[in-house]
Amino acid sequence: MSKTRLSQTKRRISNLLIATLAISSLLFGIPKSQSPAYGLVEAGFVDGVRVGWPAAGGPDLTRLAVDRATGRPIVVRNAGAWAIDWKRREVYYTDSFGCILGLNVQDVLRMSLDSQGRPQGISELGCSSFVALMIPANEDNLYVGAAGGRWYTLERRHIPTDSVTETIVDLPFYSLDYALGVNELRGQIMFEETFQPWGTRRPPLTDTRLGLLSVKSASVEVTGTIYASLPCGAAYNDATNRWYVVDEEPGRVSVLDGSTLAKLTEIDVAPYIGFWARVRPCPIAVNPAKNRIYLLRIEPQLPDCCHYLEGGTAYLVVIDGETNTVIEEKEVADRTPFRALTVDPRTGKVFVYAPTQDNWRRVQVFSDSSPETLIGDLQTGRYTEWFFAEGTTRPGYKMWLTLVSPDQPNKVRISFLTAAGQPGPFFKEVDLPANTRVTINVNDQIGEGLDVSTKIVSVWGKPFFAERPIYYSGGEAHSQGGSLGSGVHN
Repeated sequence: MSKTRLSQTKRRISNLLIATLAISSLLFGIPKSQSPAYGLVEAGFVDGVRVGWPAAGGPDLTRLAVDRATGRPIVVRNAGAWAIDWKRREVYYTDSFGCILGLNVQDVLRMSLDSQGRPQGISELGCSSFVALMIPANEDNLYVGAAGGRWYTLERRHIPTDSVTETIVDLPFYSLDYALGVNELRGQIMFEETFQPWGTRRPPLTDTRLGLLSVKSASVEVTGTIYASLPCGAAYNDATNRWYVVDEEPGRVSVLDGSTLAKLTEIDVAPYIGFWARVRPCPIAVNPAKNRIYLLRIEPQLPDCCHYLEGGTAYLVVIDGETNTVIEEKEVADRTPFRALTVDPRTGKVFVYAPTQDNWRRVQVFSDSSPETLIGDLQTGRYTEWFFAEGTTRPGYKMWLTLVSPDQPNKVRISFLTAAGQPGPFFKEVDLPANTRVTINVNDQIGEGLDVSTKIVSVWGKPFFAERPIYYSGGEAHSQGGSLGSGVHN
């Protein structure tokens, strides 16, 4: 057979396959996905950058983060509370002695240990009963929260100068002994009303009050109530303005409005999560770029006893934030009780702490990809994704996005991808009414002084159109005027 006839035959087979799939979708009703495709794939193991060292005794708290400069996971061992200054690549955490320690990620591997197992040359900022550490986005301040009955001490430490401002907050609740989660974008700490003492295995289901403490105003801005037994972790999605709060038993997630803490829905996960709250918080992470929520659950060997010290089969649970349903579970490696979780929204990689006796830095990697399938192409067509590589909010520049969805309502998810060493990335979801222009002030969304690329994706796989105007005058702009970015679509 000649090359020409062979090429024609391949083309006919390809066209027949496409036609068959298209007809099948019409005859058998293959549904359109109202959420991006998902696919959790195991991607091996990596050694993380180790910050902190194992506790001298008792349970070991481990946290995970992603170094934005390298994409490598950071393993923060023995960290009761912690925060990262991404601008300077510095990690601050509290150790088993109740002391705040700070060090630069680049210096970690070059440090030697002292007699107590801590790195020599590390900065120590003081010791107390600390509940939370936070460095809000676009700030040079480390906020330090310490519990004390109805009173909550909030320190603001300016990182370059280490000058300290102390504020006493009068809490509306009896005590704040445990921080469920933090919102760096808004500078908020989520806490609950009461602390369950050691030995309290399963408190009964009851109305549990939650609060959001603003570190900037040093006040509790909003409170809410969920029906829960043992809240053990929380994470915030800045694209949808939603909080996700994990309850240990029953194993479920409460979805709350980020502005009012009103409960929107509940997501059932399992009979229990398998993490002893307060001793080891329940790992939970959010990918705003995909509207995915990830959490870990363990089926312990001793479910009614000391499972926080015993290993068990662990599962990575994936929740779709659009439908509020569990869409996948994947078993993770080994049976260690030391677990932590984080996600890199830039790459879609999910990192799960999976140490061994010989390697305390080992991290298992999963890729939550969104592959473009043939059926997906037939259903969604073009103009469902837009990309703008250039953009800035430097002084003198005002950046905008203009969007329109022809003939039908739509919803898009915007990813603002900032330059290396800058705060971000930032995310936002926007509803597009049919045949209506929607204008977004990017400076208001991400702040001033940033260089940014933008990716806009239709959550529902429907076509829309986007442009990126920039107007400039004064500041770093060398002239006055404007430009229009037409972008690139799929």
